[in-house]
Amino acid sequence: MRCYGVAVILEAVAMLGAIGTPALPPKPRGKSPGWTPGKLRLRKTRFSIVKKTATPPRQKPSVAV
Repeated sequence: MRCYGVAVILEAVAMLGAIGTPALPPKPRGKSPGWTPGKLRLRKTRFSIVKKTATPPRQKPSVAV
């Protein structure tokens, strides 16, 4: 049987309906679930400040005479 135009599209749609599609199902959208009830939430740990030490001034290189 020779198919042209619309008949080819209809056959392709019927075949996809029979075997399924390679695409993943859509993800849920909207309000995110957030924290699960009863889960303990802790504050983040604070670390002490580390300050840089003063660097000594550079010495000029001695020029050979």
